[in-house]
Amino acid sequence: MYSEVAATYENGVLKLDRPLSLADGERVLVRTEPLASDVTPKVFYHYCSVDAFLGIIRDGLFRLSNLWFMNDSKEVRWFYGIALEIAGDRLDKLEFGSDPSDAAKEYLQTLKRNLEKRPDFDHVYCGCFSAKPDDLSQWRGYADEGRGLAIGFDLGEICALPENKPGVLRCVDVEYCEEEQRKKAESVVEEFGSPSKCAFGNDPLKHPRSQAWKAYYDLSRFAPRCKNPSFRSEEETRVILHPSNDSSFRDPILDYRKSVARFPAGEVEFRFRGERIIPYVTITVPRTSIKEIVFGPRFGGQENHSALRLVLVAHGIDLASVKIWPSTATYRG
Repeated sequence: MYSEVAATYENGVLKLDRPLSLADGERVLVRTEPLASDVTPKVFYHYCSVDAFLGIIRDGLFRLSNLWFMNDSKEVRWFYGIALEIAGDRLDKLEFGSDPSDAAKEYLQTLKRNLEKRPDFDHVYCGCFSAKPDDLSQWRGYADEGRGLAIGFDLGEICALPENKPGVLRCVDVEYCEEEQRKKAESVVEEFGSPSKCAFGNDPLKHPRSQAWKAYYDLSRFAPRCKNPSFRSEEETRVILHPSNDSSFRDPILDYRKSVARFPAGEVEFRFRGERIIPYVTITVPRTSIKEIVFGPRFGGQENHSALRLVLVAHGIDLASVKIWPSTATYRG
């Protein structure tokens, strides 16, 4: 005979959810679940310059840059290219003559046209983080040649803030596997083009052109998380902010005011970096979401280490709650 009882571990002590008295020979079946306070948050690292770090700590804000202005020249376009190839191949293989094939033909033609005429800009914004806390290529590429820092954030805490619009703000792992990207594109193209969903008739929602726009919208939501496999070593996780649940704007530059009016983060701001003017928006990052800080391999001597701790204390961050450690990379530039 068993009595089932739930329990949690707290500070090494097993705590039952109710008092328990056992009869002779009775056994206990214990279900254990960790307390919320015992769950270690998943930390992701943002590599940045010292100036960017100071701005984040001082203002409690984080910049999400427009996806079309990232370092990868194929950003977003990479996945659209895969989807366009799939739609084109299916269109080439169609047999014409019957009503279902005619509907499928119009669906694929419309989807292909949408993908070919996609805008070269849209109001989708992204913050980049890595699962790697001490990666030399990212120190060199994103943290001022190793002079900067990597900030370890609990992204769950950031995305849960009401002011950051949960449901529009998403935290996603980047997909680098081209085979998986192709599977996703194929499933979307097939789903909305299936005879049960796509057909001529009295239901306008099933019209091939309507289904093609739905497919395009689904593809556009997945595109920001797909990258060229050559970036795989970065192990990137992204915080992505979409403008709304509507499909992409036809001309988000000329129709800027209308676009921003439907965009939850408010006015888009701009900064100049390298040779590019980059649109960005800001989201709130509570200082409690900062769990680690890693010094870059060229961050500086002990005086910089001490000054960084002073910065944290000056802005109300408890040093005991943040793990601070130096990079192990032996890089001098």
